[in-house]
Amino acid sequence: MYWLPLLPQPDALKQAATLLVNNLRVIILSASLCIFLMLAGCSPLVRQEQPAITAALPISAGSSPGQTFLARHDGLQSVAVNLNPQEPGSGEISLTLSDNPLDGQTVRTARLPLEKVDHSGYYRFNFPPIDDSARQDYYFNLDLTGTGSYQVAAAPGYSYTSGSAYQDGRPVEDTQLTFRLVYDPRLAALGLPREMAFWLGLMAAGFALYVLPGWALLSWLYPKWGKHRWPEKLGLAAGTSLALYPLIYLYTDLIGLHLGALYAWLPPLLAAAYLLIKSYRSGGGKVNLPGRLRLPPAADLAFLALLGLLFASRFWPVRMLPIPMWGDSYHHTLIARLLVDNGGLFSSWAPYADMQTFTYHFGFHTLTAGLHYITGLDMPAATLWTGQLVNGLAVLCLYPLATRLGRSPWAGVVAVLLAGLLVPMPMHYVNWGRYTQLAGQVILVAAIYLVWDSLEAESDGWKLPALASIALAGLALTHLRVVIIAGLFLVAYWIIYLRKDSAVNILRRSGIIILLAGLLFLPWLVRVFSGRILDIFSATLSASATQAAAGLTFGEVVGDIFAYLPALVWLFLPVVIGWGLWRRERGLLLVSLWWWLVWIAGEPTWFGLPGKGAITAFAVLIAAYIPASVICGAAAGWGMEIAERAASSVETQKTWLRPQHWFRYLCPMIAAAVVMTGMWGARQRLGDVDIASHALVLSPDLRAFQWVQDNLPAEARFLVNAHLTFYDTASVGTDGGWWLPLLAGRQTTIPPMNYSFEQEPWPGYRDWINDLYKQIQAKGIDHPDVIQELHQRGVTHVYIGQQQGQVSFFGQFNFDMQALESSPNYHPVYSQDRVRIYEVLPK
Repeated sequence: MYWLPLLPQPDALKQAATLLVNNLRVIILSASLCIFLMLAGCSPLVRQEQPAITAALPISAGSSPGQTFLARHDGLQSVAVNLNPQEPGSGEISLTLSDNPLDGQTVRTARLPLEKVDHSGYYRFNFPPIDDSARQDYYFNLDLTGTGSYQVAAAPGYSYTSGSAYQDGRPVEDTQLTFRLVYDPRLAALGLPREMAFWLGLMAAGFALYVLPGWALLSWLYPKWGKHRWPEKLGLAAGTSLALYPLIYLYTDLIGLHLGALYAWLPPLLAAAYLLIKSYRSGGGKVNLPGRLRLPPAADLAFLALLGLLFASRFWPVRMLPIPMWGDSYHHTLIARLLVDNGGLFSSWAPYADMQTFTYHFGFHTLTAGLHYITGLDMPAATLWTGQLVNGLAVLCLYPLATRLGRSPWAGVVAVLLAGLLVPMPMHYVNWGRYTQLAGQVILVAAIYLVWDSLEAESDGWKLPALASIALAGLALTHLRVVIIAGLFLVAYWIIYLRKDSAVNILRRSGIIILLAGLLFLPWLVRVFSGRILDIFSATLSASATQAAAGLTFGEVVGDIFAYLPALVWLFLPVVIGWGLWRRERGLLLVSLWWWLVWIAGEPTWFGLPGKGAITAFAVLIAAYIPASVICGAAAGWGMEIAERAASSVETQKTWLRPQHWFRYLCPMIAAAVVMTGMWGARQRLGDVDIASHALVLSPDLRAFQWVQDNLPAEARFLVNAHLTFYDTASVGTDGGWWLPLLAGRQTTIPPMNYSFEQEPWPGYRDWINDLYKQIQAKGIDHPDVIQELHQRGVTHVYIGQQQGQVSFFGQFNFDMQALESSPNYHPVYSQDRVRIYEVLPK
C-alpha cells in the first residue's frame, strides 16, 4: 500500500478547509474591489482605430464607401467616421454593420440626419451594444438617402492593419477610412474577467510546465536549495525546467521512444508527486499547508506586484494577434507543429517543406508543444503565448543572480523592475519572434548561477556539477550562440579566481562540468553534422578581420544603441561598476568582465580578431538588459545594506528617535515607490509591440486562407511575396503568404528559413529557391521567362497578403500589382481587404 501516503489525509483536508475559511474575507474583498473598478467607468470607451487623414472617399446617392475592421472589446455600440460636407443636402446617412463585405448578415443599423452634418469632424452612428463583439471581424457600409454630397476622410492602406476601405462593395486599393470605435464600458469591463481567466490559466500551465520540474530537480540535487528564498527559487527553477525538456526529447528519441503528449504531462506530474512525498515525509506524515495568510515582507510584496505587472504587460498587447509576428515565428511554429505531428523529434519536414534533415536547436519548440498539449491552443497561438511566458521568465530569472551580487531581496526586485518594465528589452523580442534566444537566456542565467556554485562549493560532490551540466546541455539544445556566452562566463571566472593554490581545483571542477555537458549534448552534435550549421559556423569563425570588416558596419547592424537601453541606464552603468570596484565587489567584477568578453566576441573586428558573426553585436545588445539589470539591482542591494547598517549603529534612549524605528517604515515606502514606477513602466512597455511593422499574418489573411481551403485544390502551389537576405543567400517571406503551408495546407515557393542551413533535398536546391526571386526582381513578374519558370515549377496561383510584401528588415521588394492586374497571364480570383489572389493562367 505504498500509494496511501499520496491520498489526502484528514488532517490535511481540515487544514486546507481552515486555510480557505480564514482567507475567505480577503478573497471576497479582492473580488469586490476588482468588480467595482471594472464597473466604475460611466463614459463610453472610445478607441481611435485609424486617425490619419490624407485623402477622402465620396458619399452620395450613387456612391457608398465602407470599411472592414476588427473589434477589440465586447460592447461595440457605435462607429464614428470623419465626415466632411461638400454640398449639404437633406435626408440621412445610414450605417449598416455586417459580418463581411460580400454577402454578410446584417448585425446592426444606425442612421444620422444630414442636417446634423454641418461641419468637418467625427460623427457617431449609435446602435444597441453587441455583447460579444471582442475579436470579431465586421464591415460597415455608409449609404446616403436624399440629396447632397459628402466625403469620408481616409488614409493610406498601411495605416490600419485589420481591414480595408471599400467603395460600392469593392476594396479600394491602398486606402483605409478614418474611424473610431465606441464600446459600452460595462460590457467591455465584463469581458475582462474572461481575458484574465485565460491569462491565469496560461500562467498556471506555465508554472506547471516551466517551473515545477526544475523546482523538483533542484529540491532533490541542489544542496543549498533550502537556504534560498522563494523568489530566488522561482528564477532558478524556471531556467532548470527549460533545460530539461529538450534533453528528454533527445534521449527518448535515441531509444526510439516518442511520447507525444506525455512529454508535457509527465514532467510536472512527476515533479508534483515528488514534492508532495517530500513534504509529507518532512512533515512527519502530514502535508504542510500554510495557516492564516500573513503579510509578506515589503520586498516580497513589491516583487509580487511586479510579477503581475510584468505578465500583464506581456499579455495585453498581443491579445488581438492571431499569429506570432516576424519571419522567425513561422519556422518556430512549424517546428513545434512537426514535433507534435511526429510525437517527438523528426527528420522529414513533410508535408510542409522538402527538407529531410532537422539539425536546428529545438528547446523552445518543445516548450511550445508542451503548452499546446496542456491547453489545447492551436500551434500558432501556443507559439505566441509560450513566447510571452518565456519573455516574463527571462526577467524573473534575473532575481537570484542580482540577489547574489547585492545580498538583499531588494536587489532582485530592482533587477526585475528594470528588465521587465523600464527598458525595452526583452519585451521587444515579441516583434521579431526571437523566442529561441529568449529561452536560451532564461537557461543561461540559471546555468551560470549553478556553475558559479559548483566552482565555489566547499566540498566535492556529484550533484552540483550534474545540475550545472544539465543546464548547459539544455542550453546548447536551445540556442548555440547563447552557449558561447555561457562559456565566456567560465573564462571570466578563470581570469579573476585562478591562483596557484586554487587553479587545480577550479580547472578540475570546470573540466568535469564541461565534460558532462558535452557528453549530454554529444548525440545531438553528431546529428548536427548532417546539416550545414557547423559548416556555416566554422566559416564565420575562420573569416579574417579584414573580410568581416567588409560587411555591414556596426551602426548599420545595430542602429541606435538607446533603442536597447535608455540613455540614463547607459550613463548609470559605469558609475555603478566604479562604485562596485571601489567596494571590492568581486561578484560585480566577474559579471562586468564576463560581459566585456561577450562584447569583444560580438565585435571582434574592433580588436583585429577573426570570428565576426559567431555572436553578433546585435545579439549582444538585445541581451544587454541582463548585466544592466543585475548590476543596477546589486547597487540597490548595497544601498539598502548601507542604510540598514547605519540605522542599527545609532543608539538613543527615546524609541521614536531611533533610526531602527523609522527604518521599518522605509521598506514599505520603497515598495510603494517601486510598484508605482512599475505601473508607469508597464504602460510604456505596451507601446513596444509594433504590429503594423512586424506582423506577417493578420485577420484578413486568415479569411483568405479559409477561402483557399474551401475553393482551391490541395495541389495548388503559390508564388508568395519574399525578398533575398543574408547577402542574397536566402529568401524569406514578407507577408502572410509564407504561412500558407501551415495554415491552409498549400505549398509555396518559399520554404521555412531553415532551408539555408539544412541538407539540400537535391543538389542546387537553395540556388533553385533563390533564383526565382532574382529573376522576378531583375525582369518583372510578367516577363515571359518568369511565366515559363512558374509553369515549370507547378505554380498555379499568386498570393498578395494583407501587408502586401511590406514586412521586411533587410530591404523591400514586392510584386508589381499593376502588372498582375493588367497581365493576360494572371487572372484575379480573390479580392478582399488588401489580400489578392491571382490564378496563373496555363499556356
